[in-house]
Amino acid sequence: MQGQGAKTGTGSAAHGDGTTIGRKLNEMWIYSEFGKKGAYVLNGTSYPYGEYKTVDFGVDYEAYLLKYTSNIADIDGKSPDEMIKFLNTLNPGTRCGLLIHPEHWGKPVK
Repeated sequence: MQGQGAKTGTGSAAHGDGTTIGRKLNEMWIYSEFGKKGAYVLNGTSYPYGEYKTVDFGVDYEAYLLKYTSNIADIDGKSPDEMIKFLNTLNPGTRCGLLIHPEHWGKPVK
């Protein structure tokens, strides 16, 4: 897609897993751009969040802060082939959020 005008960079899509959500936390809070600052204490050790910007981690962007007009994710049960077919239907200039977890491919969706 690079040759088709797509821009690349180093980004992240910080989102919760069961452990984090169970602790009433959110991975997005690691970045100060989300406006949540605090600390989580586990076994006597304090783990701060919200003190650093994305650029402090060498990240060009955080996907959940981008504005996009279309999105697709493999967690919706889409196969890699279906996702590629969808991406090929997008018009130039479309900002698409693409969430993929290659470790899920070939496994049944829960």
